[in-house]
Amino acid sequence: MKEELRRGIKRPLNGLFLLLGIILMTGLFVYVHTDQYETFEIKNKSEAIEVDGALLPYQIVNSDEGDAVYQNLLKQKSVLARQLNSVLFNQPKKYISTSQELTNLRLDLRQETSFEEELSFLQPSLESVLKDEAYYTYLAEQEEEVILKPESIASLTILFLTVLGVIWFPICAFLTANILEDEYEHTSLIKGQPQPFMKRMMKKFSVLYLFFVVSLLGAFLVGGVLTQFLGNPVNDLSHVNAIQLMSFVILKNWQIICAYFIYLSILFLFGFTLSVLLNIVFRNFYLTLIIELAFYGLTILLPDFIAQAPWYIGSYIVPSYLFNGNYLTDTSSGLLNPVVGSLYLLVASGLLSMLASLLSKRGLKGVKN
Repeated sequence: MKEELRRGIKRPLNGLFLLLGIILMTGLFVYVHTDQYETFEIKNKSEAIEVDGALLPYQIVNSDEGDAVYQNLLKQKSVLARQLNSVLFNQPKKYISTSQELTNLRLDLRQETSFEEELSFLQPSLESVLKDEAYYTYLAEQEEEVILKPESIASLTILFLTVLGVIWFPICAFLTANILEDEYEHTSLIKGQPQPFMKRMMKKFSVLYLFFVVSLLGAFLVGGVLTQFLGNPVNDLSHVNAIQLMSFVILKNWQIICAYFIYLSILFLFGFTLSVLLNIVFRNFYLTLIIELAFYGLTILLPDFIAQAPWYIGSYIVPSYLFNGNYLTDTSSGLLNPVVGSLYLLVASGLLSMLASLLSKRGLKGVKN
């Protein structure tokens, strides 16, 4: 284990991996701190522009006339103006009430028979509306408040994990695509090894997973320091947020952070076992990386296909999409959620490991015990 750790530390890519969390967290804090992030105010103004765009076809209609869609859009415009005031004057309770009212209007609008597909481009997505409904209904019922300044530790950490979740699988691919390099190019290192192939793989996985944990801990530490001294020092880890599991549920921020960590760990295991198997079959590190990136690209570039394909394991390799409910549509499968995804990936990892072990015992492409 010590020897594997020493070799792992010497790899430049692993060193960059150790610094990844700190670099990403620092960059995101600067992004939020300089008001580039979609804060409550920026989001409100953006949504107001969308509503104004949706109202353009009704320019010649009197305000007391027009169909139900027109009347709904007028109400949205009024509520958005009140919501903006609540942000500018730091009134969290008023922000919650106006947000709840706005969400109800958006849900009602989608029920109108004259609601057309073109109009949906000028309204928040279905998953966004459902998430807001769960979130603001809970806040109103529990009489809790929302933090309007997003530079706090939990808000920054969840943003960090959301971004990391989108790019996590290709990061795993780059880290593990040449995981059998020692087995192939430095056979003297394993000649006479009493340890079986899968045990050697477990050591490699343990070292990389240790780097992952250290990288995250470094990111959280940097995030905590930055938010305490330059951002919003409030401790919002016990505050709540909406997240998609089997459906949108309300969890405390620290629970959401733990859920992300668990899913990223499972996805890391899947990426590792997939790389091991592809290395054994093709004995080509570049081909392994190309296949994994193509696998990832299909998920990113074909969201409509993914939304209808819960059987396709690639549907579960972008955890942020699952936790945010990005695949939710009127016709998408309810199986596209993190709970099903984590179980699917665990089963797949087990099957890939058994297959890799079987092939290694047969000496395929030169890999032997």
